[in-house]
Amino acid sequence: MVKNICEKYIIGPECIERLLPLIEAGPLSNLGVTGAGVSDLRGEYRINRPHSRISGVIGTLKGHGRLKSEEGTRILSPGDLMIFPMSKPHCYEIINGKFWKIVWFTIHRPIPFESIRIVPSDQLTTLAAEYTAIIEEAATGGYLSQEVRLAKENYLACLLRRILHTECIPGKDRHYQQQLRQLWSDVMKDLSHKWTLDELAERAGFSTVHLNRICRRYYQCPVMRYITRLRMTYAAQLLAQGNFIKVETIAHRCGYDNPFAFSVAFKRHFGQSPRLSQIEG
Repeated sequence: MVKNICEKYIIGPECIERLLPLIEAGPLSNLGVTGAGVSDLRGEYRINRPHSRISGVIGTLKGHGRLKSEEGTRILSPGDLMIFPMSKPHCYEIINGKFWKIVWFTIHRPIPFESIRIVPSDQLTTLAAEYTAIIEEAATGGYLSQEVRLAKENYLACLLRRILHTECIPGKDRHYQQQLRQLWSDVMKDLSHKWTLDELAERAGFSTVHLNRICRRYYQCPVMRYITRLRMTYAAQLLAQGNFIKVETIAHRCGYDNPFAFSVAFKRHFGQSPRLSQIEG
């Protein structure tokens, strides 16, 4: 998938990147963080790294991005957290010049992952809010006391450790996330099945109310909407292969008997029709 990738950074004029001012020798620097920020991306944006010399974390807040790596092509949706270790070739980009808002860290040291991972996170909104408060304070010439600034960066460092070291996740949270990951794995094995909330709750071992509650906590949406996200992500991966598979076939594989209903759902999710997405690859 990325054998012939060449190093390239394309950041178009419509992209706005707001960088987090780091404390010299502060908590984030001590973790190896060399950069962090919030980015509003439009138009042209693509980062190609054939031999990455940094590790990093990218969280999707709004819109959609696309990751290409040795594991294949993945769509990055709101709530998704991408973690990439050093030396793993990858490319990530905005989809068809639409809109993609991300929060990110770059880390100049190895992290405890052997491959690129995409995991759900309920920390992204908090990260973005903390980033934005510090960035805006600096941009307006405001002054934070050293104690307050240090406390804020300590908090961000704690969030980053929690992201990178799963053993820091409280036991109940870890259990819920494991149960949800297993549930989504079961769903992905048969996306053509007409899944119902009752069936999913029974499979996960939760009541329907509790399943929706923890899904909103970790994915910022109810269960059936997340199932739609899984269907649309899989559809986008199939469409990215070109015209080898008919849209009608993809619709059926994603659980839609009616291709028109599938097209409406896909356009609502990605902002363009499946056929146009297939043409643009």
